[in-house]
Amino acid sequence: METLKNALPEPELMGNPDAKITIVGWGSTKMEVMDFVQKNKAERIKNKEGFENSPLVKGGEKTDLHWGVMNYLHYTHIWPLKVETIKKLQKKGNRIIVMEHNMTGQLATLIRSE
Repeated sequence: METLKNALPEPELMGNPDAKITIVGWGSTKMEVMDFVQKNKAERIKNKEGFENSPLVKGGEKTDLHWGVMNYLHYTHIWPLKVETIKKLQKKGNRIIVMEHNMTGQLATLIRSE
């Protein structure tokens, strides 16, 4: 298993590498995140004051979600799970949000177990 794990690539980090919010997903969640960022960008341009209808609220503060403040960590292989990149992001203090297509949180559970 270790040989296979060493042969697999780390997940791809898209967006600003210095962002403080990281969305994590795999498979088809990639296109949903890309669509969200594009919609947010269009909405910001349209409203000029930001994407106020769908803020990420942290401590009462609204955060405009765009590639400047967030990035996306995309897994193409989930077993064996590569965790070097996500550990580095956590160490930097990033807020990690796992986006999934199931109600049991399988990917989040797998990440926590590693």
